[in-house]
Amino acid sequence: MSIRILHLFPDLMNLYGDYANISILKRYMEKEGCACEVTASNDAVDPNGYDLVFIGCGTERSSLRALELLLPFREAFERYAAQGGQLLLTGTAFEIFCRSIKEDDPDNLTLEGMGLIPAVVSRTRKKRYLGDVIYSFGADGKTVIGFVNKCSQTELDGPALFQTGTEQGNTVSSGSEGYLSNGIVATGLTGPVLIKNPDLCRWLLDRLYEKAGFAPAQRDEMTVQRQAFDAAYRELIQLKQKM
Repeated sequence: MSIRILHLFPDLMNLYGDYANISILKRYMEKEGCACEVTASNDAVDPNGYDLVFIGCGTERSSLRALELLLPFREAFERYAAQGGQLLLTGTAFEIFCRSIKEDDPDNLTLEGMGLIPAVVSRTRKKRYLGDVIYSFGADGKTVIGFVNKCSQTELDGPALFQTGTEQGNTVSSGSEGYLSNGIVATGLTGPVLIKNPDLCRWLLDRLYEKAGFAPAQRDEMTVQRQAFDAAYRELIQLKQKM
């Protein structure tokens, strides 16, 4: 069994080392007996034939360049997600797959997005949301820690990936963050989020395995990664209690 991953714009969209999301997926797949082939491209290409397409976080300007490159392939990405292909989007990559992006500039320019996520994005130059956050996901409310650095509000009309409590989410008061569908896993978190969160990493691995029809004989316990998560979580809780 082999899973094929397409990593788009590894140079243009790679703030905070988001490439490591793919590195850790590949590492665990190979440890669990599933071959993993990663193709990196700094140009937009047709996603057909790949099990997962990943786009990481870039600056707001970089994301608009990525959007420009992606728009000619919009229908191909729509078919890909509709037919069971998986998209993993982090940071500003989440935003460019929404319906539109409104820029807070003298012209109040509204740009057409990829349109795969039922949301509209408003960006502002007046306020940047920056800091570490604690979210939860799934029916059992597993904890996720992450980092937010954005100047946008995303009005989502669909299912979210995370629950945020009182933390900053898609909007200041939404109570949720990201987007989740059969073909798309999207979050504004960066960092990279799969390195920081073993439960989220395991969830995504199992999701990919199920789509590919692969059943690992034994799943890695992610012992070291879980120890790192526990230490980071304790430190973050202590920091927030002092705020």
